[in-house]
Amino acid sequence: SAGAGSGKTTRIIDKLVEVIENETRPSEIMMTTFTRAAAQEMQERAKKKLLELGMPDKANEMGAATIGTIHSVCLRFIRKYWYLIGISPDIQEMDENDFKMYVDLSLFQQVEEEDMQKFEEWRKELGLTHYIGSATKPYVNYWRDWLRIMVDKVRYYHIDNLEQSCEESKKEIEAVFARHAYNKDKYKECKTDLINHLPRKINGEYKKVSLDRINILKTFDAEKQEGIVPFNALTEGKDEYEAWVYEVKKAAEFPDWKKGVAINIVNKLFDILIQWREEYQCYKQKHKMLDFNDMEVYFLNLLEKPEVQAEISNYKLVLVDEFQDCNPMQIDIFKRISDLVPRSIWVGDPKQAIYGFRGTDTALVKEVSFNFSLLGGMEFGFSLFNKLFIV
Repeated sequence: SAGAGSGKTTRIIDKLVEVIENETRPSEIMMTTFTRAAAQEMQERAKKKLLELGMPDKANEMGAATIGTIHSVCLRFIRKYWYLIGISPDIQEMDENDFKMYVDLSLFQQVEEEDMQKFEEWRKELGLTHYIGSATKPYVNYWRDWLRIMVDKVRYYHIDNLEQSCEESKKEIEAVFARHAYNKDKYKECKTDLINHLPRKINGEYKKVSLDRINILKTFDAEKQEGIVPFNALTEGKDEYEAWVYEVKKAAEFPDWKKGVAINIVNKLFDILIQWREEYQCYKQKHKMLDFNDMEVYFLNLLEKPEVQAEISNYKLVLVDEFQDCNPMQIDIFKRISDLVPRSIWVGDPKQAIYGFRGTDTALVKEVSFNFSLLGGMEFGFSLFNKLFIV
């Protein structure tokens, strides 16, 4: 776990040079980092350091080291072993900018005018709002934002069966409403207890204000939410009042009709997503393109092949930089590679993670560090680092 300003890059360069000094050739090193610029910088700095140490031959071999982003490494092996996974050798890379442009142009074309009218009706029924600055505004484009989130989740978590995901999403909605279900009998019981409690608290004197409160309680309909909600009108009977308010809030927030609206939204969003993904897959096949998610999936497939495993086994070290920005599929890739090489170094800092970026999860950083320590990884510390686990 290497924090910002900890001298991490310098320490990584020193570690690379140290490994190369100890009879490891640059071609036996694989290293990934988050950006191409960072990868190029590390390669150049390592080369410069080797020259300063009087090792020009190894410095000149730094170009043979496999140093790049996770996707450039994936693509390198895919281009070499394309025939093992049944794809065209003429594949083209679709980078994130290309993908975002395609999504902007294609995703919302799947939405008909009738769909938009439905989304607006459902928004009004659920009272969906969000903050714009400090003001609360109607959340008109909620379905657009949710569709984008769904697209990202499908890509980064490699979700193939969208129909099953739709059913699981609806089950989750059912579970939420079940946990907060409005119990009509319980509501009536709480209401009766409160009405009966109020006169006792005022010594039997039916003052006008108390009679007004009792009449409000008698006529208030929790399901319709009509009339004055006397949440702050009662100063007596605190326990009975809080029990009644709890049931009223459940009736207001989790009635069955809201559950139906939420399920309608889920069904419609998944219908749109399924149709869009089918067209997206056809587009990529037609243009022989791979997006970042495809590269990860194909590389994971290749890591099962003996030929690829044999080549990976020739590496002496794999170094993973910025692994706090890895998604679960990338962590799986690095784990499989690490299983094939004698030594791994993973460097990351959960505090620097870009929350939710490309499916990242800061819990992965903690879990990886924990498992490395269980595996007997050597932990060494110095003033600039919090922790660095080496396996």
